[in-house]
Amino acid sequence: MNIAFQVEVQTNSDGQREIVRVECDLTTDPPSDAIEVAELGGGAWEFSFVLCEDFDGTEPVFRRFSRYGLVDEDVMTACSKAMRTAA
Repeated sequence: MNIAFQVEVQTNSDGQREIVRVECDLTTDPPSDAIEVAELGGGAWEFSFVLCEDFDGTEPVFRRFSRYGLVDEDVMTACSKAMRTAA
């Protein structure tokens, strides 16, 4: 199975973007390097993407987050924690 992630990000008062929520669900959708981005308004965005359930942080999708002001490793860590919480 693969995992669909939804990562919500907000811009804080210092102008830094912070991950505020990560949700994940099993899916039959194929993993991809693509990220769907939806602006939620007020400095908030939601990023959606699909990974293999045994992802290890080397997937190209993680390198795409720096253009949005996020640290790739922080996104990977947040996704790993969300999976452990959901299990």
